[in-house]
Amino acid sequence: MAVVIGTGSFLLFFSLAVNVIALLVPYWWQSAVINKSNGLWGSCQCSWRYTDIKDAFEEKEEAWFRSVQWLYAAGVALMAFALFLLFVVSCCSEKAYSKSMTAAGALMLLAALCVAVALIVFGVMGNKKWNLSMDGGLTGLGARYDWAMWLGVAGFGIALITSIVFLIQGSRH
Repeated sequence: MAVVIGTGSFLLFFSLAVNVIALLVPYWWQSAVINKSNGLWGSCQCSWRYTDIKDAFEEKEEAWFRSVQWLYAAGVALMAFALFLLFVVSCCSEKAYSKSMTAAGALMLLAALCVAVALIVFGVMGNKKWNLSMDGGLTGLGARYDWAMWLGVAGFGIALITSIVFLIQGSRH
């Protein structure tokens, strides 16, 4: 049991760290024309190649983009709350800790769903609005999904695995 709890706690902490990094860094998509990387909360202008091109990537105030920001942030907040819950209850009886593992698993499942919906909306709408590609090529006037978005996908997977570990372990007691 101690190994599973330790593994689950490690996965929870790792998932939270990965998703916080993905949430905060400005590398969700990159423009080929103006050499600019953009994230959910900021952007990084690496150099000014063209000064007369309107930066379409600054139009981030649309409802779908705001929903992506807040859904992803809500997922990260739920992960942080699950971690807090486990630390608070870790000194209690085994029965209380078992219930907290089930609650942490449910919170992580809800967090994974928030993150997944945010990633799907960003993927679909980003492709529709900015013609983002997944091939990694920055040719012509195109743009591509950058590494932080893929880190968010990995963070979703880790959060989903963590929720399964906690739900199984919590149901055994």
